Amino acid sequence: MGTSKHTQVHFFAAAEYPRSHSSSISLAALAAILAIFSLSGCGGLASTEKKTSRITLTVSINFGNISVGSSATQSLIITNIGIPAVNVSQATISGAGFALVGANLTYSIPGGQSSTIQIQFAPLSTGDVTGSLSILSNASNPLLAIALAGTGAQPGLATSPASVNFGNVTVGQNSSQNIKLTNSGNADLALSLATVSGNGFGISGLSVPTTISPGQSLSFNGHFAPTAAGGATGSITFADNAAGSPQTLTL
Repeated sequence: MGTSKHTQVHFFAAAEYPRSHSSSISLAALAAILAIFSLSGCGGLASTEKKTSRITLTVSINFGNISVGSSATQSLIITNIGIPAVNVSQATISGAGFALVGANLTYSIPGGQSSTIQIQFAPLSTGDVTGSLSILSNASNPLLAIALAGTGAQPGLATSPASVNFGNVTVGQNSSQNIKLTNSGNADLALSLATVSGNGFGISGLSVPTTISPGQSLSFNGHFAPTAAGGATGSITFADNAAGSPQTLTL
């Protein structure tokens, strides 16, 4: 029973009524008492019930592959599934490359409402990265930790052979060698340009722009058709999105 609400129950002595009515009067009184207790009891329980709030959110966030030098943002929705407002007092993040974007670290979430936190991942190097986001509040589950994961991705260009030597080629003849380009990184390699320099040198079978997936290769031919006797040097220069671009293959 609530202390702020009082219920009075009156009992009647059986001597005040004829004996023949005692049975019906007792039943009527009992029904009235039960009705009063039923009404007052519900109100009393409702008024003293302890109401708490609990917040729910995603267990983990995985950004997948993000190229080194770029960034990606994901939204984390925090929902108050209770009645009273939840006051968030702290939000901290750990892990290289993870950051909160424009987050107000102290705010209130009304009952039944949601709030959104923006999390950014900007990898500093290649490889897998893990971290966590911790949220402290006055909810019934006051400390929540969300696992964060992402992979720093970057393409790489490897040439095979590392340099090309055509050896002695008769003037007026054409010699060719196979050249393989391999993406040695873990992100797509976007090859935008291949430029040949040096008298008598050329390439065939390579169409740019083109994309090479991680771990994949493509092949083309390098050519040397000398127009005069003597030594000759040249190169193929590749422009792409890999580290160290442009890269040069010596001919």
